[in-house]
Amino acid sequence: MKTPTRSRVVGIIGATALTFAALTAPVAAQAADTQICAPTKVPTAKTQPFYNLAQSKNPVWESIPAFDTYVANTTALAKTLSASSTPEQVDAALEANSLRSNGIYYSVYYSLLGVQASYYNFEAEIELADPTFDVYAYLNSLDSVLDTSFENTFETYLNDVYDAFDSGSYPITLPSSTATRASIVSFAKSVDSSYANALSKVVYQSGTKSTCVSVPTISLPAPTLSYGKGASFTVSATSSGLAAPGEFVVLLDGNRLSRTAQAAKATVTIPSATPAGVHSLTVAFQSSTGAPIATKTVKITVNKAKTTTKLKLAKKSIKKKKKSKVTVTVTVPGLSVKPTGTVIVKNGKKSVGSASLSSAKKGKVTVTIKAFPKKTKAKLTATFKGNANLAASTSSKVKLTVK
Repeated sequence: MKTPTRSRVVGIIGATALTFAALTAPVAAQAADTQICAPTKVPTAKTQPFYNLAQSKNPVWESIPAFDTYVANTTALAKTLSASSTPEQVDAALEANSLRSNGIYYSVYYSLLGVQASYYNFEAEIELADPTFDVYAYLNSLDSVLDTSFENTFETYLNDVYDAFDSGSYPITLPSSTATRASIVSFAKSVDSSYANALSKVVYQSGTKSTCVSVPTISLPAPTLSYGKGASFTVSATSSGLAAPGEFVVLLDGNRLSRTAQAAKATVTIPSATPAGVHSLTVAFQSSTGAPIATKTVKITVNKAKTTTKLKLAKKSIKKKKKSKVTVTVTVPGLSVKPTGTVIVKNGKKSVGSASLSSAKKGKVTVTIKAFPKKTKAKLTATFKGNANLAASTSSKVKLTVK
């Protein structure tokens, strides 16, 4: 095996399996966890090795997020360099890229070693169970894939990234990562297929036994918030009253909101642009212990944002049978939202004018008031009718003298 150097990458490939940080115990331990009990088929002693192999973890899948992170970091690093960069800055960027390339290179390589280890672990038992199942033939085919399309694609991509940084041409044009990522996905699928092949050789005994497993408990609040402000809060998981390490995935109305791995707890942030109304918030938790995935769903309420409406007369006194104008201003305190909707001006309970408020008007609109047929002391109010995300509001009364 050759070792990657700072200049270029050569050698072998793989991906880092995600690790799980220990979660701190919650202040109050959760109640006893829910258990799932189901009849489980039992493999015969002879085919147990195939069953064990089929249950092996496929670490190649976990290399994909690591590779995506590498690509994102490399893209960001390339943007820091320009024609005006100093030699020291360029050298530092090359060094940083080399370290990251070496990291992802060995990361992927060790994930592939994990796949090979699964076969070596069960090699003797499998060959005793079924001499026709050639473990070495599969391992040789695995090496063949690594030595050809997969390894060459990955190695070439990393070297092309280095050459892009070392070219002296700006802005830096990085090679496409699409083919390399596709090769990782393809290899992960081939490993899944091999495990499925092993599972197809399993023979189950007549009769079953019941297996029970504990489902982790998720602590998830059901907050109420206002449109435009959003909210952040913490979720955690426990198993048998103790903090459970694992991975959190958060869905808002069925759309993925966030994914948190290698974290003590997950912070859920509801976007400020979430529309007013009732929404479904779901947290799925995958324990690193292999326990069943736990989910919890709550309803969160996003209230309409409060508004204020003010009315200002063009003239405090007008003549009867003459139209007049007022200016209505609608604001959303604490937010930079431009209100849209309908504004109605009333004299008591009777409407005397209306106008539409568009975002272009930035919360201010002029309303033409109908002519009053006779002298009176009018008391005008302006009402913003609100919209899907903004609450209605009414101004204070303003006196208008009609002569």
